[in-house]
Amino acid sequence: MKLNSNVIGGTPDQGYLATIIAHEIGHAIGLRHTDYFNRSYSCGFSNPNNEGDGGVGAILIPGTPTAEDPNSFMLACSNGGNRPFNANDVIALKQLYGKSGTSGDVIGVAVFPNSAILGVGTNKLLYTRATLTSPWIQVPGSGDVIAVAILPNSTILGVGTNHLLYTRATLISPWVQIPGSGDVIGVTVLPDGTILGIGTNNLLYTRATLTSSWVQVPNSGDVIGVAALPNGNIIGVGTNHLLYTRATLTSPWVQIPGSGDVNAIALFPNGSLLGAGTDYQMYTRATLTSPWIHVDE
Repeated sequence: MKLNSNVIGGTPDQGYLATIIAHEIGHAIGLRHTDYFNRSYSCGFSNPNNEGDGGVGAILIPGTPTAEDPNSFMLACSNGGNRPFNANDVIALKQLYGKSGTSGDVIGVAVFPNSAILGVGTNKLLYTRATLTSPWIQVPGSGDVIAVAILPNSTILGVGTNHLLYTRATLISPWVQIPGSGDVIGVTVLPDGTILGIGTNNLLYTRATLTSSWVQVPNSGDVIGVAALPNGNIIGVGTNHLLYTRATLTSPWVQIPGSGDVNAIALFPNGSLLGAGTDYQMYTRATLTSPWIHVDE
């Protein structure tokens, strides 16, 4: 595969370049444009709008959409930025070539005091595994959530797809909505019991109790995930999918080198980190500066 600098420029954005390379490799392994039947979806005006079968056919991969798929890395035209695999891209790749492990498909993770793991699936349902290498077990009646945390008493705290907070006393209890708890995309609990949430604007907010009002933390963006160390240090997942720390709520964020690419983060009781990668697999790192290790089972 050769890249034409007349098309991509001499110093292309790293995410844009990675997306182009992934896209062309996608063709090499048999993937069509996800909007091949309507190229105007990603390209604007395009002639022809329908690529047809291209002489090679177009076979729907089970589990993937029959309509245009927003943000797919196999859209006909690039948007000029980073376009990681979306959930349906992952389904397509796994249908054709299988998984690299069985620690996916998760968009969020949390850890119980006994080190059991709670995951938020790409289908917005909860799953548990007793250990890192145990199989995932679906929690009945557990959707629809986009993030999850564990309170000190093991109560589960979830962020609904409507960006409100919910609790369930046990894995099999029903969700109970917390009034006035939106609009958040992520949540964790500080060592003193304070609730720390991520607003839909990617800023941090605190509430002293589950029923208190949200209070914005100054200069706290831009994050998509958050966790807290036992000493009170805060770990954030930036919008660039790298990890950052701040010693206190009002301290500045400090980037952790080599810490991407993750969507969410949680901590084991021993202080080691559990991450949900942008590939929806789980990874661990023993310390903040250790390398990520893929959870294969």
